Amino acid sequence: MAKFWAVPVPLPPLLVMVPPPLLYLAVFATGLGLDALLPWHPAWLRSPAIHAVGGLALGLGAALAAAGIGVLHQQRTTVIPFGQPARLVASGPYRISRNPIYLALSIGSAGAAVLLGRAWPLVLLAVPLAVMHRIVIPFEERRLRATFGAAYDVYCHRVRRWAGWTGGMPRRSLGGRRRT
Repeated sequence: MAKFWAVPVPLPPLLVMVPPPLLYLAVFATGLGLDALLPWHPAWLRSPAIHAVGGLALGLGAALAAAGIGVLHQQRTTVIPFGQPARLVASGPYRISRNPIYLALSIGSAGAAVLLGRAWPLVLLAVPLAVMHRIVIPFEERRLRATFGAAYDVYCHRVRRWAGWTGGMPRRSLGGRRRT
């Protein structure tokens, strides 16, 4: 363990150091490149109505990202995944998601792929989702838990990792394991 800023936590993994919008953009661009090499345009992605849904999702993603970043700036805490948080933010979009900016990037990327009628960027969206879910978010959660202790645990009990208010009820999957 290394002392990284004020809270002793492990040094961030390399993928935590990559700005999430850059990761999403790189994967999206890879999908577009793959589409140029191996075109794949399923019929359902050619519908004007589906393109409209994609445009709405892109707009929703942009609005959610702006709201999430705005609240962090208003609370004067960091937007940088490996930065030291100054406050535990549980207002605005953070009432329904512990990670509204990552949720926004995911919704926006999916919306852009659907709007453009491109399947590969939609399929490859699994890559940044996995990186966020398995590497970046757990790192941030360890940092937040070390910084805010029980207050963060209460917040995690009320608000899911990606989306949904739990009302403070325990979250259990069918297999009995705790869902995040």
